[in-house]
Amino acid sequence: MWKNALLEDLGYLAEAKIPADVNDILDFLSCIFYSLYSKKYGDFLEKEIIRGGGGNSPICPIWINLSKYFVKTRISSEAKKILDNNPDLNLNKRSALFSSNQKSVEKRKELGQLLHRDHNPSNNYVLRKIRDEVRSYNNLTVEEGISKLKEFIKTIQTIDIITVEQDEIRNKHNDISAKERDILINDTFESAEGIIYT
Repeated sequence: MWKNALLEDLGYLAEAKIPADVNDILDFLSCIFYSLYSKKYGDFLEKEIIRGGGGNSPICPIWINLSKYFVKTRISSEAKKILDNNPDLNLNKRSALFSSNQKSVEKRKELGQLLHRDHNPSNNYVLRKIRDEVRSYNNLTVEEGISKLKEFIKTIQTIDIITVEQDEIRNKHNDISAKERDILINDTFESAEGIIYT
C-alpha cells in the first residue's frame, strides 16, 4: 500500500525518528523561546526574531530542526486520492513528488510535483504565536512560564501532505491560523500516524 511505501521512503518511521529524549527537546525549546521572547527589542530585532523562511531566519532553523520530533503529520483526502489513484508513483523520488522551485501549479506538475509538505500554520506564524504567548505570562514565575510554554508548543503546528493546488491556495494566506487555513481548502485530513517530518 502507498502509505507503507511512503513511510519507508521518507525514513520518518516513529521508531527510527523519535529520540528517547523528546521531552528534553521540548524542555530545550521552551527554555530557548521563553528566554528569547520574554524581552522586548528594537523594531529591527523584533522583526528578525519572528522571521520564518528556514535558512533566511536567525531563529526559525531552531524550530524546524527540533520540532520535527514531535509535530504530527496529516494527509488531506485529496492528497490521499492522488496516491491511491496512482499506485505506480515512484515514491523513491521524494524531491520530484514533493518539491520544486517552481511556483505555479502547472510548472510544478510538469516537473512531477503533485504533493507538498506544508507547515500548518507557517513557521513565521508559529514564531509570532510563541512570542505572543510568552509575553502574555506576566504573572508567572520563569519555571511556570516555561512549563506552560512547553504544553503550548506541543500542538501549535502540523505538517500537512496536501496537493499542489491546495498549497497554492494556502500560500496566499500564510498569516492566519491553522484552522483558518484548513477552512480555505475545504478538505478533510487524516493522521499520517507514524510519520514525523518537516
